[in-house]
Amino acid sequence: MSISSFLLYDVFMKKLGYIILIVVIVVGNLFSPTTFASFKEPISHFVLIYMDHNYDQGDFLEMKRSGITDYIIVSLDDFDHSKDNYITKLIPRTFYTMLRITQEIPDANIWIATPHMTSMTHPYYFDTALDKVYDYILEIEKSFPIIWENNIKGVYLNTEAVIGEVDYQNIYDNYSLSFMNDLSFRVHEYLDKQLMWIPYYGYGENAAEVIKKLGFVANTTPIFDIILIQPHYYFDESVKENFDAIFYSILRQEICYRNLVPVIERTSNATATIGFLNEVSSMVTNDSTGVYAKRYQLYKFYFTGLRNLYPSGYYTGGANDVQYEKMYQFYLGGYDIEKLIDYSINCEIDYFF
Repeated sequence: MSISSFLLYDVFMKKLGYIILIVVIVVGNLFSPTTFASFKEPISHFVLIYMDHNYDQGDFLEMKRSGITDYIIVSLDDFDHSKDNYITKLIPRTFYTMLRITQEIPDANIWIATPHMTSMTHPYYFDTALDKVYDYILEIEKSFPIIWENNIKGVYLNTEAVIGEVDYQNIYDNYSLSFMNDLSFRVHEYLDKQLMWIPYYGYGENAAEVIKKLGFVANTTPIFDIILIQPHYYFDESVKENFDAIFYSILRQEICYRNLVPVIERTSNATATIGFLNEVSSMVTNDSTGVYAKRYQLYKFYFTGLRNLYPSGYYTGGANDVQYEKMYQFYLGGYDIEKLIDYSINCEIDYFF
């Protein structure tokens, strides 16, 4: 293929992607959230619940009324990655939050997060992490067997990216991927539960490498059952181009780069259903400049039409930061198609047409 032909093909594919985008958004908004339920199983909608004693009965009822079906219990503390600390400090907080949720919403689906791991987590931790984390999960199963059986849907891997360098000829040589794979086997085979991940799509100087790592995991491995992608745009307006790629990746069910080319073709070994994460905070209403409200509009533009077709979630920053009305409007409210088109024309998506 000549260079000129390749460029024409690239332009055509991008335009085709945009056409698909508007069709899916419009069709997704013409039908009510309950319409698809008659054709397929209801789609799960998640909310990240941080271990925060400020949550009360009203909070959980508001979440349920807003269309939330699944609750991910998360701690941002690493507890020194010590098994003793997991048992004596982390588990009591997990139990407290888990009991509060099930008391108010008996049919809630709950996901238990692993202890938090970041790029600062030292590689040596992963040498012993599997047994520590697995024993922590087993302690939850042993202590609350009825909740485990009736409410616990799975485990949430509490890290937002693949940590460390990756040899793409043998990705499991990477210590964090080896841990993910081993944990996945135990969760699936021994516990008969699912494993979920909510990575960010890519930002910063190494964005392409972050996307590549994500693509290899999602497109070629059986590690995860659900992957919700964070656009990161709410926190950093320089990554606006993430939306096209995330939207296209969800439609294809394989992670693509920002130019809409798959990182690697999805293989028969891949098991993850790919969805998206809405990111919002109290700044969406408290910021007098309107910057955060404007950023959040882009999430609604791209994702409203996907809300009942693919799994999705809401990021919250704690009990005092949850935007119940935003969740309700997104999951259960309608959407004015005229406003949607006006929004795209008013230079918010100036490259769309």
